[in-house]
Amino acid sequence: MPDHQPASPTLAAGGGLDIGPPRTGRELNVLLSGQLAERHRFAGSKNPATASRGRHNEGCLRSVPPPRTAGFPVSTHPIPVPGGTLAVETSGSGLPLVLLHAFPLDHRMWRRVLPLADHVRLIIPDLRGFGESVGPDPAGPRPLSIEQLADDVVELLDSLHIAEPAVIAGVSMGGYVAQQVAVRHPDRVKSLVLIDTKFAADTPEARAGRADLAARVGRVGQRILAEAMIPNLLAASPAARDRPGRAEVENLLHEMITRQPVATIQAALAALAERPDMTAAMQQCHLPVLLICGAEDTITPPAVMEAMEQLLPQGRLLVVPETGHLVPLEAPAIFCEALLAFLGYRTEPAGPASGTGGHPAG
Repeated sequence: MPDHQPASPTLAAGGGLDIGPPRTGRELNVLLSGQLAERHRFAGSKNPATASRGRHNEGCLRSVPPPRTAGFPVSTHPIPVPGGTLAVETSGSGLPLVLLHAFPLDHRMWRRVLPLADHVRLIIPDLRGFGESVGPDPAGPRPLSIEQLADDVVELLDSLHIAEPAVIAGVSMGGYVAQQVAVRHPDRVKSLVLIDTKFAADTPEARAGRADLAARVGRVGQRILAEAMIPNLLAASPAARDRPGRAEVENLLHEMITRQPVATIQAALAALAERPDMTAAMQQCHLPVLLICGAEDTITPPAVMEAMEQLLPQGRLLVVPETGHLVPLEAPAIFCEALLAFLGYRTEPAGPASGTGGHPAG
């Protein structure tokens, strides 16, 4: 896919999104919230074009149709990395977009955004130890550090013969990995999409909490982790709980969490606790960065990501209403359109069968 310049910041012909040239996060939220409100009829917002930081009243996302999740050819690749093998799914062609999952999930958390494969080449790994990247040896591979997971991403790009810089997107833990890819391998990154994540390291209290959780998982098993995490991963407002597909999302989360090996969960908790503070490093990151946060995220509240936006030379923040810590699962159509707009696409109106559509702007 050739490089292209975004068009002027207007609603594209046919109702598509167009965020235009780099702008402040507040400008981006006003623009995107207004366009998405018009496109998806945010009934709860009387004047979305002037909504603060993209927030809307409850009930505004009910009319967003779920994107199509079937019909996209997907290839699975075993990718050798030091100490093990990663399972990686790929779909589509063009600009490479790496999607990095949250803890303690796997590649299936991205299943509702597969329509992106109409526009870009999706690269969706199970990080080491998670999902299908477990391997035959129950003792490995395990995630030893966030830096190791970042190096794994570059290994898989090499194995897939992808030399051009890729867009790296990550949710929560995946966002920590994406930051490390950008800092450790800047020549491999075109832009970043950081979703419901943070720059700061764990506090001593957070580290102690992770250690306690790892011990409880060792004693009781994965079910205790699912019971502890799922209520905090998703938006809790009545409108969010009543949204169609909520039960399916909760069931998927339970299935993913309870399937991860105990050893992987414990190793990942230790790696998360020991991850470095990335604030200073990201202040020096001059890549374009799209920040996306759920308005009801209690793990990484919008205020945290607003502060991140202020630190980034080229940061843009979108706060998505009625969503929690997993925006791609909770509001997939909004996520896809915002991401494509960030990449310089004008998207066609989303429909129940097509999810998203579009073409490069400019």
